[in-house]
Amino acid sequence: MPTPCYRIKNWNEIYENNRTRELKNMLWLALPVKLNGYGFTLTMEEKEGLLLFGGFIVLLEIGAQCTPRGTFVKENIPLQPAGLVRLSRMKVRDCEKVLEYHLKITKWLELIDLETGDVIQDEGAVRVRDTCGIPAALGRKVVHNKHNITLQGDDVIYKKFSHLEISIGECKKLNEIGFSKKQIDEILEDIENYKKNKNYTSLYLTARNWLKRKHGDPEEENNLPAL
Repeated sequence: MPTPCYRIKNWNEIYENNRTRELKNMLWLALPVKLNGYGFTLTMEEKEGLLLFGGFIVLLEIGAQCTPRGTFVKENIPLQPAGLVRLSRMKVRDCEKVLEYHLKITKWLELIDLETGDVIQDEGAVRVRDTCGIPAALGRKVVHNKHNITLQGDDVIYKKFSHLEISIGECKKLNEIGFSKKQIDEILEDIENYKKNKNYTSLYLTARNWLKRKHGDPEEENNLPAL
């Protein structure tokens, strides 16, 4: 089974020069100035363009400190999104957006098999995730970063913070009630940022109550008598 790992595409050709190649540890980064490039202009036209571009710059700095440079590996262990969140100080959702956008849209990132160095072509089918990450869609296949075993099913953790966690199956229940994925994600982030969330014991029940309070109860609305 391959060991998926993120890598900056064409690192040696774009971000290294004759001076940096002599450095054992990089203290600065050779960054081309190309404000009219297709990838840059495409990114900056996005609603969250600053986040997407700034996040990639942070990834470049992290890549400069990895071995080999440009490949997200520390001590022979691939850096999964949770590790990149820790190093970048980005929020989990923001890091997820940056990775997904530059993997699939600008192609500034690529996913490789760490064992062989081969590029994993089907980038959309298997995404590298761990229990602190967010699958791009409910029920999508994920890879557990500790044992590299493929997990599927409702028991996979969708979001976890502090002492609380919620599974994909529980998120599906919220979706079946009538709440959208966007509403669920936003309410989970609100709970995470709530200072008194330590008082809660079930993230699923808390999310359901908060969603109903904010958006109303879809179940009751669906049972309204016809006019």
